[in-house]
Amino acid sequence: LLFVCGANRGRSVASEHVFRHMLKERNEKIASQVKVWSAGLMCKEDLEWLKGYAVTPPDPIFSRPAYQGLITLLQRRGIDISGHRSRELTNQMIEEADLIIISEERPPFREAALLSFWPQAEEKAFTFSEFVEAHEVEAQYLVTEDPYVQPYTDEDSYDLGPEYWESCVAEIEGYLAQKMDKFLSYLQLS
Repeated sequence: LLFVCGANRGRSVASEHVFRHMLKERNEKIASQVKVWSAGLMCKEDLEWLKGYAVTPPDPIFSRPAYQGLITLLQRRGIDISGHRSRELTNQMIEEADLIIISEERPPFREAALLSFWPQAEEKAFTFSEFVEAHEVEAQYLVTEDPYVQPYTDEDSYDLGPEYWESCVAEIEGYLAQKMDKFLSYLQLS
């Protein structure tokens, strides 16, 4: 099970670790059979968006820690992501994954970019709401128009604050709790 977002420092990391934590609490045997990981897909649209805010993307873009606010929040939930380093999505990850969840709904170019680079992933790549067929979980924080406020000088200076991360993680938990059986069935583990 592969979760994907832009920089692999926020939403996909939270999705990976919250899913792993929830699955372990539910059934340790099944949890030991599932490879769960996350990666980032930084599109040219992302870089243009950052430039529009006069934000310099970090160099390198990947191999960076998760956002500090997310680390702190998940630590309070008993989930340690302090050792996470962001990873770029690769061909091997696409091939190995049985299911790919794009941990954001907007901008839609993330899903389009993934499928344009890896058209063979079309049958196994979904946004959260597509996969769980849920509209009753309001995607307020995964469908973020613009959570960032200026001034930021670089990608590492983002601080979305505890309220943002709390709501984002609660939303991810809602998707996962609502359809955990569907995730396990899809992965042939139910």
